[in-house]
Amino acid sequence: MSLGELARRNEVWVFVTVLVCANALWATFIWLDLVHFLPVSYTRIAVLALSLVGVVYAFRGFRGVIELVLPMLEWRHHIGWYAFALFMAPVACAVCLFAYVVLAGGELERPGLNSYVFSSVTIMARIFVLAFVGEIVWVGYTARQLTARGHTPYAAALVVGFFWALWWLPYVFYGFGVVPGLTFPLLLVAQTGVAIMCTFLYYQTRSALLVLLMQATFNMTILVFPVIPPTGGVVMAWLFAVAYLVLGTALFAVFGPKPLFRNGTEVPVSVS
Repeated sequence: MSLGELARRNEVWVFVTVLVCANALWATFIWLDLVHFLPVSYTRIAVLALSLVGVVYAFRGFRGVIELVLPMLEWRHHIGWYAFALFMAPVACAVCLFAYVVLAGGELERPGLNSYVFSSVTIMARIFVLAFVGEIVWVGYTARQLTARGHTPYAAALVVGFFWALWWLPYVFYGFGVVPGLTFPLLLVAQTGVAIMCTFLYYQTRSALLVLLMQATFNMTILVFPVIPPTGGVVMAWLFAVAYLVLGTALFAVFGPKPLFRNGTEVPVSVS
């Protein structure tokens, strides 16, 4: 088998390797102030998107690139799925806050809601752009590619969560462009929880649009509610991250797709 054929058969692993390396290099350039004239938020999103487009185009051409956005057109679903996508994160967040503050008597760093998020066009645009690119890269492409190669959707979500956290790691390491006080273990648990929840929704509906809404709502939730280290404190941040991961796992366990891990039963999936 030639090197090119080996790479083609392992396209998804080539992609995540390229992505992690390219992102780490770009973060280093920013940290060294070599590209200070470019905005951090949008350039790292560009690295995310261009890495995927470059790898897919190299292996499958323009048709492969077009196929990346086709699941966004899948919108005909029961209104209940839209409610799930829009309210899962806020409801889970509110329950965690109630349990921590009211039941356990915990204290928040900055109590109250940060409604400024909704009044900032820049922040809202950034949230939706990141959610759009993130859905295509992490769920629409990476999770589907992994399931098509024998991983169950839940196992694929765990892999996605790990590499998603690795994508953020350089910014945590250098200390810019991320939430203050964020550590890699907390980041890993949080991103894995998001990956599990988004993958669950995708394999229940096959709709990238619904996953986009869920990701955007999650990003708004952690900015509005005091559940990140600067506003809720480290304990509250850990509580919400773990609860979201456990909740996503419970949904998989009850509603599927099953099995959670490979046990000889094939899970019907497709990359098309």
